[in-house]
This record gives sequence, structure tokens and C-alpha cells, in this order.
Amino acid sequence: MARASRNLGLASLAFALLPHHGPQYNNQVSMQPVDDKSLLHRVDREYPEPLSNVKYASRKNYAVIVVDSQPSFIEEMLISEQDKEIQNHRQILDYCSTHDIPVVVLELDGSGETEKIIRDRVANVPRHIYLKKNENDGFTNPRLPEQLRKWNIEAVLLMGLNASFCVKATAKGALAHNLSFATAMDITSDAFWFHAYPPKETPIRENQLWFYEHGVFALTYRELIPLLGKD
Repeated sequence: MARASRNLGLASLAFALLPHHGPQYNNQVSMQPVDDKSLLHRVDREYPEPLSNVKYASRKNYAVIVVDSQPSFIEEMLISEQDKEIQNHRQILDYCSTHDIPVVVLELDGSGETEKIIRDRVANVPRHIYLKKNENDGFTNPRLPEQLRKWNIEAVLLMGLNASFCVKATAKGALAHNLSFATAMDITSDAFWFHAYPPKETPIRENQLWFYEHGVFALTYRELIPLLGKD
């Protein structure tokens, strides 16, 4: 209850500090400002719900990348999303364990260890590695593309935090290394203050469009499991 009150209080403060003319911003993943909400209008016009393109995707040799699932970031999520997200991560990691899908766990240096529940599941995966990063993009650590090449990886399934920053930046890094990526709405999340935007102005929707247009994007991780190609 105390944490819920803290989140609501901070959310109110965040909303009070938001710009009043839509999300005009430029953050560390090189997102461009939205002029007159043009992209958001385009989302509503061209991509009504649901945003899912899994049916057009093909099977590839995948690795799973867990991005910054560290307690300091998880605590910034809406409480209603925290348990759901962690449980979905566990389901994917259990699949990786039984089907020998390699896993990379990325941790932002200085932000502590990955959530223990996730670490316990990762320990059961035959091929896994933990890597530190100092930037949003996990591929700025040269060991990541090097390890993926050793595993003959063609695509990565991304899950973790924050969708609009580190997950998106790592997706861009994957594309820069000629790798495809996939992700889903229920295995990535943003800090609670993103939800303080009015529904039609939230950057979350804009970033969902980016994932949809540049990779494989699904509503639920269950849609992505067949792509892993181990059944």
C-alpha cells in the first residue's frame, strides 16, 4: 500500500510537469520530437488496434535478450504491470530452458543485479550469459554481438525495461548488426510516469508503432513462441 501511494503521488507530480501541447521531446534513443502530433495521428489512422504483425514473420535462429530487469527499474513500473511482466519473463525463460534457446541478460552498470526471480530461471538455461552495459543500447558492449555470432543467432527476442529507452535502443543496435528483432506488449514496459500522458498523446503508443514497423511486434509473448522454431 505504501508503494502504491508513492507511485500515485509521483505520477501526479509527473503529470503536472508534462508539456501541455503533446509529447515534444528528444531522449537518449534519438527519438525525434513529434510535430503537431503528426505521428500519433498516423498511428490512429493507419494502425488501429491491435498492433501485431506476427503472422508475417518467419522462423529464425533466435536468442532471448533480457534488458535491464533490475529492481530499481521494476519499481518504476505501474504496480499492476510488475507481477504480470515478471511472470511472462519466467514463462519465456522456462521455454528457453527446455528448448535450449540461448539467453543474454543485460544489466545497466551501477543499477544492481537482475531481479532474483529472473536470475533463478536464467540459471536453468543451458546457454546464457550476463553482460554489463553503460548505454541504453546493449550492443555498445562489443561482447554482445560477438557472443551472438558464436551462437549463430539471426534474430533476438527482446524483453525488459524500459521499452521506450533501453529496449528500443537495443532493438536499433540489433538492426545495425544485421539482426532481426521481435518483442511483445506484455514483456516490455515503461516507467509509470509515461502513463500520465493523456491516452492519445502517450509516447508509449508512438514507440509501439516503431517496433511494429521495424521488427516483429505482438500483443502477447505467446504469439512469439512459434517463431523460436524449436517445436
